[in-house]
Amino acid sequence: MERHAHKTARFTLSIDGGYSESSGGESFDCGPRGVVFHAAGDAHAITVGNHALRSFLLEIEDDVHGQYSRDSGLGSFETLLCDSRLLHTAGGPLAAIMGALYCELRCPDDCSSIAVEGLVLQLIATTARLSHQVADEQGRPPWLDRTAEILHERFRSRLTIQEISDAVGVSPSRLSMAFRRVYHRTIGEEQRRLRIEFATGRLGQPDTSLADIALEAGFSDQAHFCRAFKDATGMTPARYRAVISGCVKAGPFQKGQSNMAQTSAARPGEAPISGTRPGNLSIDALTWQ
Repeated sequence: MERHAHKTARFTLSIDGGYSESSGGESFDCGPRGVVFHAAGDAHAITVGNHALRSFLLEIEDDVHGQYSRDSGLGSFETLLCDSRLLHTAGGPLAAIMGALYCELRCPDDCSSIAVEGLVLQLIATTARLSHQVADEQGRPPWLDRTAEILHERFRSRLTIQEISDAVGVSPSRLSMAFRRVYHRTIGEEQRRLRIEFATGRLGQPDTSLADIALEAGFSDQAHFCRAFKDATGMTPARYRAVISGCVKAGPFQKGQSNMAQTSAARPGEAPISGTRPGNLSIDALTWQ
């Protein structure tokens, strides 16, 4: 896709397949559960391979949300997001929130309007925090990076804070406080998030049982896994698997000002999302006004 830009801030979640992108002087690949955030006006180019790509795109419009700016004193959404830099993540909090949004839109009910609104606000706040976190990374102590590496390597095992603190050479209290200050969650919450993220990827494989996924992810049993997954995503693993696989069809979503539609055209006056859209590219788009 030729180089282009959009008038609104937008998030893209890759559901199936992947693509390569160049933006902001860097190039990167975005695979399944990858999320890319672009502030309004960011120019970028995308290359889609020969495999089918399915993605979920969310664009944020500012005109209808003045009340949040007035109530919070934080300024407009567009201003907040424009202060954020290009972000691209493989999984992580942004993927979890975007996945929850996608599921709400695939299976809407009477509560979906307020659920979507809350998730969009959470997405914006998380993006701003991650952007500031990236900006502060140079001042982060090396032992905190090592802590994150240990969690990613061993999240499926039974870790204790004492074990981690011994490995990185700082006290448990110092480790806990620094981790929460930088990542805005506890070490236990991060381990649970990594387990859920691992399980989410495995749920895309229909031949693997929920019991096997629970044990592989580090949960004590299937019941524990199902409770933790529902707490994190708002739905059971079985429901999530049905939504992602397409077994559950999208229903009408007409609450508030949101809408979901298959799209292949840009808005009036805006550069096309793609110069020539490949036939193997499918985008579910939500415009939040």
